[in-house]
Amino acid sequence: PSVALFRAVLEHYPVATYVRDSQHRLVFANRAYAEMIDRPMDELLGGTEQENFPELGQAYYEGNQRVLRSGITEEIHDTFIRANGERMPVLTRTGTVVGQDGQRYIVGSITDLSPLRHEQMRLETVQKEAEALQTHLQSLMAALPVGIAVLDQDMTIVFVNAAMEAMTEVGAP
Repeated sequence: PSVALFRAVLEHYPVATYVRDSQHRLVFANRAYAEMIDRPMDELLGGTEQENFPELGQAYYEGNQRVLRSGITEEIHDTFIRANGERMPVLTRTGTVVGQDGQRYIVGSITDLSPLRHEQMRLETVQKEAEALQTHLQSLMAALPVGIAVLDQDMTIVFVNAAMEAMTEVGAP
């Protein structure tokens, strides 16, 4: 396969992907990267971490330099701050490759975890609502003047109200 094919595939890849040379100059980034950074591609290409990210560039440079020197791959959960100040939870993965020219390149990806966090928050909200409904239902059943017993799937008593206790002398679980 040709380089053009790989470039086209990465261009359509939904995860922000980039390549920096050994001098930390951005030599490739896909459309998802430019969208995440929220800056035009022509402003980013050729720039170092410090030039592309004035506030956090030095920290990004140091992490990339560590990966470039050691050859290890790092995976880090972090908070990315976009140009407009928006903060987003991300998973960054950074490693190195050796090009046909024999030079080492930094290859990285940044995955936006915001959709997962929003889903997690929604699930936590639903769980709290379900717990509140269960508590409300139990208080309603406890106040009824008729005997009520609730059994689980194993036929184990999990709830009895006061009227059931008085009728059967079965204590609450």
